Amino acid sequence: MKTTKIISTMCAFLIALAMSACGETSQSSTESKAEAETTTTTAPATETETTTTTTALSDEQKNEERTTTKKEIAKPVLKTGFNEATNIVVKNGGLIYNIPSYYQKKSTDENGITYTYEESDGSEVGIYFSYFPYDENYKFNEEYAQIIFDSVKEKIKLDDDFSSTKIEQFSFLGRTTYGILYTNIDLENNYSARAYMFLIHNKEAYTLNYILSTSVLFDDGKFDYDYSADTNSILNSIEEDKDYVYEKPTDDKKDETSKSDESKNTYEHNSYYDIVESASWTDIIGSTHIVHKVKAKQDVSISASILAYSESGSVIGKSSSDIVLTKGQTNYFEYYFDEDVSNAQLKPSFKAKEDSFMVGERNGVELIEYSITDENLYLTLKQNVDDLGLSKYKILLYNGDQIVGTKEGFYSISAENLDGKGSTDVAEIWTYGTAYDRIEFIYEP
Repeated sequence: MKTTKIISTMCAFLIALAMSACGETSQSSTESKAEAETTTTTAPATETETTTTTTALSDEQKNEERTTTKKEIAKPVLKTGFNEATNIVVKNGGLIYNIPSYYQKKSTDENGITYTYEESDGSEVGIYFSYFPYDENYKFNEEYAQIIFDSVKEKIKLDDDFSSTKIEQFSFLGRTTYGILYTNIDLENNYSARAYMFLIHNKEAYTLNYILSTSVLFDDGKFDYDYSADTNSILNSIEEDKDYVYEKPTDDKKDETSKSDESKNTYEHNSYYDIVESASWTDIIGSTHIVHKVKAKQDVSISASILAYSESGSVIGKSSSDIVLTKGQTNYFEYYFDEDVSNAQLKPSFKAKEDSFMVGERNGVELIEYSITDENLYLTLKQNVDDLGLSKYKILLYNGDQIVGTKEGFYSISAENLDGKGSTDVAEIWTYGTAYDRIEFIYEP
């Protein structure tokens, strides 16, 4: 039965919902958008029923006709489970969420937490909260959000039976937010499945907060709660966690037994990578670039940062760099400071972590050849895996033996004709103003 297939594929995602059945539900909605409304005109057995639906993320109405073989009864008014006196308070990534007490904690991962609720008929709803670093080199806009949503859609294996709304832009706590809704309503098997995704941009902390709300429900009209209203209340009650401390580098506190290994666990040399080359320069607007090229010892993700201190000991700058390493291959950290920090005291730190759900397959693209012109760099690329997701290329520009520049970008933007295993395309990268004679190509999943 197709129901089992959809449930199992949704379970492949981090939230790991144990969904075992499905059906039609009221839709959740977002701040500044109307709740989903369904007006149904029922008819006697074997007559036609017309349903007009307005989604939470779209004002467009869709009329569907179906032939029913049974006489249906009016659905009862549902009660809300959202109650400030009994809600569960969830803190995640600098935000506070209030969720109804019927939710039960299902699982956690490094940055995320999942809650689910299952009805007696097997219908289930779930909500997942997470956050991840946002690369400050990229502008957070609809195009960037679409890349992430498409990647998540692939990860949770939503097939072609799922349709989507257009991306909508909102504002939570004054922060730019994008949302999208994926829906699969199966009248033949009498169920519906929905997945809402939201990205909230915390520009100051270079963080994206992520919300995934799912429902897989039977169409019996006897739900325990009004999940549409409750999801809407969850979104509208988001608060900032003023006590949350965004990750700051601190000196490692090592006991006496670990001091002998101290040299093996530094920012420069540790069990994850070794720094093999460094470079720095000041660009035409006075900003400082620092590049640390590394060779990986493991398949792992690394978050690193550098604090710049003045002679008086005050912080005058901070920059972060997050990379995904592939064992035996090179990559690089790159840091940006708005001013010249050549005379500052720099204190780097790093943290290894498991790959997030955003990380795709390694070794997904190979460089066939490249050519350099006065203004551009041309990369001839070949795709080696089925799905590239959010993977990107990173380029080190060399003049002789010296790193003099970097370039990076997403394949989905610069090489959009890479659309499956074995496909090829040429990426055009503007490099005007940088004198270089060779490059080093890096694929980052």
